[in-house]
Amino acid sequence: MKRYPSAVAVGLIGWILLGFSPSVIAAESERSTALVTIAQANAQCLIQTGTMGAEKALTLANRFLDAKQVSQKQRRTVNNSPGFEDLMKRYINEQGGCEAIVKDFQ
Repeated sequence: MKRYPSAVAVGLIGWILLGFSPSVIAAESERSTALVTIAQANAQCLIQTGTMGAEKALTLANRFLDAKQVSQKQRRTVNNSPGFEDLMKRYINEQGGCEAIVKDFQ
């Protein structure tokens, strides 16, 4: 059975959100928050590990969000929400760090 990291991650982010600040949950919807968190964390890790340049990693993240039909407004709302950076860091840590996230791409 093939593992789908984004599907698993959306579920994990959902569980994280249940115990997280109401201001982050109110950012738009739980789904949008989870998807933006995953996309941003993946891009950050691809850049941080030197696996991909910033422009290419951010383009990949945006294509992912476009495919999931997350609007620019939803993205901005989530990115600007109090606690978003902490949520993203928590997601990265729970995935085993950037090296583990990047490994899933390869």
